[in-house]
Amino acid sequence: MKFPAQADTNNEDQTKGFDALTDAGLLTRTPEEKKRFLIGSKQVNDYDLSDKGRAAWSVDPQQPGFGNFCYGHRNVTTVDDFINNAGTAAVNYHYRLGAVAPWADNTEMKTAFPTVQASLASPLSDKAILTLTDDSWIFLKSAQTPAPQTAAQR
Repeated sequence: MKFPAQADTNNEDQTKGFDALTDAGLLTRTPEEKKRFLIGSKQVNDYDLSDKGRAAWSVDPQQPGFGNFCYGHRNVTTVDDFINNAGTAAVNYHYRLGAVAPWADNTEMKTAFPTVQASLASPLSDKAILTLTDDSWIFLKSAQTPAPQTAAQR
């Protein structure tokens, strides 16, 4: 997601996620009238990160201006299997979300962002690629987590 963003007030599919994040205090909302060439104007809302939102925002280093809201951290519950190949390991594991942000665990947020609801319904599984350094394993990437689809994914 990129901020600032703009959404048509008449399009609930566009506004429900932004409004849930605004109600949680992560975004600010400013109503505006957008002029349209020859056909008048329409009402839109401008959304931007609030101070609370900036604290929960994870910047995407690959795309300046883009990022996602962090609402919890994975706590591995089981390592099901792994393959170690010359200092790189592919690991299958189960996890639960821990340190869940209070703003993420409510009905409005779960309705607006089904991926949040699914993430909070533990346990979940994933695959990870790790690499061995001199003294520890370092996480490189998740092998099967889908591409981000919402502003509140992580």
